[in-house]
Amino acid sequence: MLSRRLEDIADFLVSNGKNANVDRDIILYGLTVAIEQAASIVSAIILGCVVGLGREVVIFLISFSLLRTYAGGYHCKTAIQCYFMSVGTIFAVLMIVKYTPQKYIMPICIMLLLVAVPLIWKLAPVGATSKPLDEVEKQHYRKITIRNLVVECFIISILLLAGIYNFAFVMSLGIMVTAGVVVLQRKIKN
Repeated sequence: MLSRRLEDIADFLVSNGKNANVDRDIILYGLTVAIEQAASIVSAIILGCVVGLGREVVIFLISFSLLRTYAGGYHCKTAIQCYFMSVGTIFAVLMIVKYTPQKYIMPICIMLLLVAVPLIWKLAPVGATSKPLDEVEKQHYRKITIRNLVVECFIISILLLAGIYNFAFVMSLGIMVTAGVVVLQRKIKN
């Protein structure tokens, strides 16, 4: 039902002439991805609010997305797998944040960064199996990945110094999850 609606929208956009130079399949793909991402984001925010960590889930999503978009990493084979993997990961992150004692957050943040930052620095970007990166894309994405990584580490440092531990912890977990999907994709490619 939803796929038929999306096809109707794509057909309308192509026949309307505003997107005459764009392939219908590309429009359909874009609409599908937008719906899938919106569903994951809305589910994550609802989940965050349910467990009392609404702000933390938003910070995680921003931190993770700013790196993941350019660093690359593992992609599920189907949209439903991606949805459940995303929601499961966010649930795990929220439970870690909720139940980690405050006194352990700073050392855990530092340990996470000591593991994740070098992995991302060395391995990113990683192209998807279905969309390998050419050399120009690799250089461009690497530059953005490193810039975003440095900015996030700087923000985490300021948050830790200011005693805003939960936000620093969530951002550190975002960096660690990014490192995990980058490593997983590298292993799959090799």
